[in-house]
Amino acid sequence: MSDIDRILHTGQGKVYPMAGIRLGAYGTKTTAATLNAAGPQADPRRQRLDATAGAFTLTMPANSSDGDLWLLEEVAGLATAITIDGNGKNINGAATLTFNQPYRVRWLQWDATLDGWIIVASNGV
Repeated sequence: MSDIDRILHTGQGKVYPMAGIRLGAYGTKTTAATLNAAGPQADPRRQRLDATAGAFTLTMPANSSDGDLWLLEEVAGLATAITIDGNGKNINGAATLTFNQPYRVRWLQWDATLDGWIIVASNGV
């Protein structure tokens, strides 16, 4: 069973991983930041995005490994734009992805064969 087959997601920013996916800790981003995928300074793979203070850009890590999976969720219930930058790599064929709906949730996975990020799940908002 693939990771996407194990993910159950619902509206209002609630994402429930099923068997086989362990999220552990989460980080919260409120201003521009670049994620780090490896080493002692690695960011948690679950990132809560809060644009209460205004729009910002979150840049995906440059040091990802094939299959790396990240959960990004807008938690403030705002339509304030949060831009997800692929760090020079595309996200589903585009350089950026915009969160501009309240409680938007996306699972992004690094695909080494495509040399880019793909959206493997979302909450549909």
